[in-house]
Amino acid sequence: MYRIMIILVAGHTGAQTGAIGVNTSNYGKIDEGYETIWLRNRVAQILNEKYGCYVLLDDNKDKLAVVIQKIKSVVNKDDVCIELHFNSAKNSTACGTEVILSENPTDEEVKIGVQLLNTTAKALGTNVRSIKTERQTPHNQLAILHLPCSSIILEVCFCSNLHDSEIYFHNKEKLAAALAKQIALIANKL
Repeated sequence: MYRIMIILVAGHTGAQTGAIGVNTSNYGKIDEGYETIWLRNRVAQILNEKYGCYVLLDDNKDKLAVVIQKIKSVVNKDDVCIELHFNSAKNSTACGTEVILSENPTDEEVKIGVQLLNTTAKALGTNVRSIKTERQTPHNQLAILHLPCSSIILEVCFCSNLHDSEIYFHNKEKLAAALAKQIALIANKL
């Protein structure tokens, strides 16, 4: 039995629903909607098979309001929800990994955010960009950060940056394994 339930949410609702990255020479473009699903599923698979963690996943077809409602119906305050995204900017030099937290994050959310930020940056070789609060984003308020559990948004890298995109594609299996290990630690499975 798990001590903490992990909820993994793929930002956006499928291919071509999020940011589309720059064209890399070997891999094509990051399609945020597709890659968040791939990364969510791969991390969940490793968590289940290697660490025995039960992971709740969102449904790729549900609107965010439905995802939030479903999560709220099953979580408790000790559980952890991680929503995966890829960042994008008009400035193609913007790069690195970010975490977004609510305006008043708990100590636990800050701790988990730092762990995910550092794990992602190390696995990919990106720079640690920042931990932001939701008001520091263009969206001002992000529903996923207002759940009755610890909630974190992980912006893996900038798909609008050629270097970030290439190192993501080259290291995505390594990233999935590293995130799974860190999340297993968070869930007290290691």
